[in-house]
Amino acid sequence: MSIIDSIFVYGTLKQHHLRASMWPCTPLSIQPAFILAALYDTGPYPAILSGGDWVLGELWKLEVDDMPETLSVLDRVEGYDEARESNLYARIVIDVTIPEGEIVQAYTYQFASVDPGISLRRIAPTYLYAGRHCAVWPDAQSRVPKSLAEE
Repeated sequence: MSIIDSIFVYGTLKQHHLRASMWPCTPLSIQPAFILAALYDTGPYPAILSGGDWVLGELWKLEVDDMPETLSVLDRVEGYDEARESNLYARIVIDVTIPEGEIVQAYTYQFASVDPGISLRRIAPTYLYAGRHCAVWPDAQSRVPKSLAEE
């Protein structure tokens, strides 16, 4: 089994977004990257589910020694606890494609289950990047919170 040293993010953990300052460790690199999924806007933040759309986000590569601390912090941010049966998000390993075409494995967070109380709006893959039509959060209809209190 290979060691995973990267995390794919597509929402509030991206650079220049609300939770970007919550990363506990400095990444070795951050680059645009794609996954195949379905991207949804929940109101104050996005979520992915299984799907066949290209979703554009960021691949954060970290020192292997920084991964346990980073995952611990991001698990709390994303409401994930592997000991709990019910989580808002699940941390999964996913194939990520970088613009040059290389595929790497990384962790990401996807909706663990769709809560009937959460309103989901599918974000269509309308943004063209590196020859792919991608779904990107935020889009023109997204309400992007400026503070955690606005969520």
